Amino acid sequence: MLAHRRNWLLFLLFLTLAPATCWAGDVTGLYDCVGDNAGGGQYKGTVFISKSGDAYKLEWNIAGRTHQGIALLTGDVLSSSWISKQVAPGGGVVVTGGVVVYKVEKNGRLSGKWVGHGGGKVLTEVLTPQRRVVSNNRSAGAVAKK
Repeated sequence: MLAHRRNWLLFLLFLTLAPATCWAGDVTGLYDCVGDNAGGGQYKGTVFISKSGDAYKLEWNIAGRTHQGIALLTGDVLSSSWISKQVAPGGGVVVTGGVVVYKVEKNGRLSGKWVGHGGGKVLTEVLTPQRRVVSNNRSAGAVAKK
């Protein structure tokens, strides 16, 4: 009887901790992205996160534009820079960038706040996992564009 009760307690403890540990320490994968535009409204796209040594690489694909970042995961906080290059109408190159900080939630969702290089208003972005990545041998763009 005591062994049966102990097994039930262990099972309940597992059920309590399982959601918290399910995504702990692994944020690699493909995500749906929804965020606030600086000029108003929202944007949607995808983000691919891959491991790069002790750091992570992020690649956002939003409205036909690619943004790339390098990130550090500390506990349940993922902090990333981002940069995007675009050819201007006159033929020059316009470079934009900024930072984003995500809180890794128990369900694997990443809730973030971001700001562009020029500063100003802090905006939000949420990444919802689509699928996990078993191998990071493929480039971010090859998976994110599928």
